[in-house]
Amino acid sequence: MKKFFLPALATLLLAACGAGEPPCTDNSPACQARNEMSTSEGEGGICSLATQKRWVHGHLDNVYLWHNEINEVPETNYSTAPDYFKALLVSSKDRFSFSQPQAQFDSFFQEGVEIGYGFNYQGSGGHLYISYIDPDSPADFASIKRGAEILSIDAVPISKMTSKSLTAALQPTSTDQRYLFEIRDRGAEQSRSVTLTSRKVRKFPTQNVNTFSDTYGRTYGYMQFNAHTTRSEVELILNVLKFQKNQVQDVIVDMRYNRGGYLYIAAETAQMLSGPQTQGKVFEKLIYNDKHPEKTAAPSSTVLFPAMTRDQTYVLPQMNLPRVFLLTGPDTCSASEAIINGLTPFMQVILIGDKTCGKPYGFSQANQCGNAYFAIEFQGFNSLGKSDYANGIEPTCYATDDLQHDLGDPKEARLAAALHYAQTGTCGTARARQHSPALTTQNPPYLDQSWRNQRLLK
Repeated sequence: MKKFFLPALATLLLAACGAGEPPCTDNSPACQARNEMSTSEGEGGICSLATQKRWVHGHLDNVYLWHNEINEVPETNYSTAPDYFKALLVSSKDRFSFSQPQAQFDSFFQEGVEIGYGFNYQGSGGHLYISYIDPDSPADFASIKRGAEILSIDAVPISKMTSKSLTAALQPTSTDQRYLFEIRDRGAEQSRSVTLTSRKVRKFPTQNVNTFSDTYGRTYGYMQFNAHTTRSEVELILNVLKFQKNQVQDVIVDMRYNRGGYLYIAAETAQMLSGPQTQGKVFEKLIYNDKHPEKTAAPSSTVLFPAMTRDQTYVLPQMNLPRVFLLTGPDTCSASEAIINGLTPFMQVILIGDKTCGKPYGFSQANQCGNAYFAIEFQGFNSLGKSDYANGIEPTCYATDDLQHDLGDPKEARLAAALHYAQTGTCGTARARQHSPALTTQNPPYLDQSWRNQRLLK
């Protein structure tokens, strides 16, 4: 077995930046169609609208978890294949299947790049607030910080803007789009105007990595974990090595904005947060629809806690602690929930914050004519056969997303609640676990980031 050497991480990072999706190689009809239909538009009529729609229906009928409940609608009612795909979905059960331009998706999850301004935002009651900033981005250079409120865009108050115009401004699809933002910084009385131009922004999978001690001398390791992307593998390993070096006694992983990503990253992260008691054990068992018992029975459908990185090059470091703290919220989704569910049979998992999004499902990427389609294909179960969180996972202690403090600040409400629990074993001023209603609300388009809600096979 090869040992883990820090100097080699630069090579691994460079490889992660350029990693591509492996080819589809099995002999199933869906796989053959996937490879055939990835042909560029215009070649032999393969990408005609009618052919795309037939492919969409056939793909869902083959792999969709609820294939026998597809919403049969006239395909002529829809002007694009993605619109037709959406109409066929079983909306009463499925909040997560989606399609997206392939280049945009690959850029984010494989290359760690997104077109935008570098601010991440949330909305409430007609207001928009900054959640966190990507380093070295237009928003960072404009000194925008967490907790700032966006008051208007191009002199139009947020409350007066249509959902369509907000989506266009906040989620640009090309570089060099310029907008004038009026913002009020956290704690400021006066607003200020900032012109931001969209560009390709590097997304940092982890941020604010730190170790610190409380007044009792207990040492903690904190990291903000934003996405299970290809690039995150190296950063997560480095962070755990830092925690080991500083001999932390508790690890706090802030996943409140982590909507998921690649399942293999979730398995690796869970292994590093645990120890020898999980190695080689079942992390997640994937169950496919009744058309594909061979997939459910395949060894690859039993995801184990790995001892090494995906490419079998480096040994994963392990914290080997009896418990882990995870900061959660409605944007903690899919692969992030897999970490919670997968670790629970083996160690104490303490959740601080709010209920997670509720996605025990996953899919594979199917590319066709420039679009990437993600139809829910499987449900994930832990080693105890549990997967009962379609309505979200309740936290151990409820605590607000405190926009008045920076992420990683021990005074920030969720981190403060985690520290209190670590010291006392109680929620303190935070509320204890309670039953919440089912998740049924649908975000408006400008707040919708559902394409990031991933439990994705690669």
